[in-house]
Amino acid sequence: MPTRIRRGTTNLTTRSVIAVHGQDAPSFLQGLTTRNVQALGDLSSPIPGLYAAFLNARGRVLHDVHIFPATWNEHYKNTLPNGLDPEQPGYIIEVDVKQRQQLKKYLERFRLRAKVKIWEPLEHEWEVWANWGEGWQGIAENQQHSNGLISESEIMGQRIIRPVEEILEGTKPRDDGTAKIESYELHRMLTGLAEGGELIQGEALPQESNLDALGAIDFRKGCYVGQELTIRTHHTGVVRKRILPVYLARTEEERLALSENIGKEVAPLISEDYTSAISRGAAIREPAKPQQQKRAVGKWLGGIGNIGLAVCKVADFSSYRNQQGELVTSPERPMEIDVGDGEHRFWVVARYPSWLRTQSEKSSRRGS
Repeated sequence: MPTRIRRGTTNLTTRSVIAVHGQDAPSFLQGLTTRNVQALGDLSSPIPGLYAAFLNARGRVLHDVHIFPATWNEHYKNTLPNGLDPEQPGYIIEVDVKQRQQLKKYLERFRLRAKVKIWEPLEHEWEVWANWGEGWQGIAENQQHSNGLISESEIMGQRIIRPVEEILEGTKPRDDGTAKIESYELHRMLTGLAEGGELIQGEALPQESNLDALGAIDFRKGCYVGQELTIRTHHTGVVRKRILPVYLARTEEERLALSENIGKEVAPLISEDYTSAISRGAAIREPAKPQQQKRAVGKWLGGIGNIGLAVCKVADFSSYRNQQGELVTSPERPMEIDVGDGEHRFWVVARYPSWLRTQSEKSSRRGS
C-alpha cells in the first residue's frame, strides 16, 4: 500500500501528449471538445490550459484531457516538425499514455480539409507533472518553470507540461525530489477523481464522470461532437450515477468500522491489496433478499489496496451521514462485490465527497 501524503509534486508517467498546429487549429478543436478553446484569445503570450473531454456522437466520454495553448512557448516552437509556421496557433493536448494513439486517430478522422497538423511529440521532449493535494498552491509558488505549460483546478491541482531538460526548482518535498506516483494515485482515488482508463470509454456521460463538477464542460459554447445529449442531460438536471471513492472490507465488522471512520484525519487504509482480485467493470450489488435477485447499484473501475473508484447510483446517498459528517453508504444497506470465483466477495462502502456535491450544484447554476 503506498504511503498517503497530503500534497506533493509528481511526474505523471501515466500521461503523455500529442500536438495540434495550424491556422485552423482553434476552430478544429472548438468543434470537438467540451471547452471553449476559441475563448482563449491571443496565443502569443502565456495562457492557462483547459481541462476538457472528447466525446463520441452519443455524448459518451472517450478521453479526458488538458489542452495547453503552446504558440508562445519557445521550446514548442523549436521542436515543431519541418515546414510548420511557428507563428500559427498550436496546442499540446495531455492525455492518458495508453490512449494517445486512439486520440490521434480520433482527431485525424475529423481533420478533413482543416489546415492542421496532428503529431506525437517525441517522448524525450516533454514531461507531465502535477502539483496536488491540500495546499498545492503553496508548492506552486516555490517553483520556477518559465518554459512550462500550466493548467490549474481547485480540486485537481496544477498540471504542468514542461521540457524534459528543464530543472523544476522547488520540487523537493522528499529525498528523490518528488512524491511517488502511487501516492498521487491514492490521493486521486480518495478524492474521487477518475482519469484515463478508469473512465469506461464510450459508455459514461460526462456528468456521470464528474466532468461537470470539475469544470470540464462549457454549457454555453457552440456545437461540438456529443453536445446534444450533454446539454439535454444538464437541463433535465437528472444525473443518476456518479464516480465515487469506495472502500473495501472483508468482514461485517470491518465494513461497519469503515462506515463510521471515513472522514477521520487518519483515513481507514488497509495494507493488504484487496483490489487486485477484482475485475474492472465488476458489478457492485445489494445482497439478495429471500426470493429476490441481487440489485446492481454500481460498477467497479479500479483501485489500490482497499481503496478504489466505482460508478454508483446517487439515490443511495440521500440521507445517512456517519459520525464524521460524511455522506456514506448506510450500514443498513450494505453493498458487495464478487471477486469473480463465485465464492468470495468484498463489502463495499462508498463516500459522496462534499466537493462533488458542491461543485455539481455550482455547475448546474452556471449553465442554467
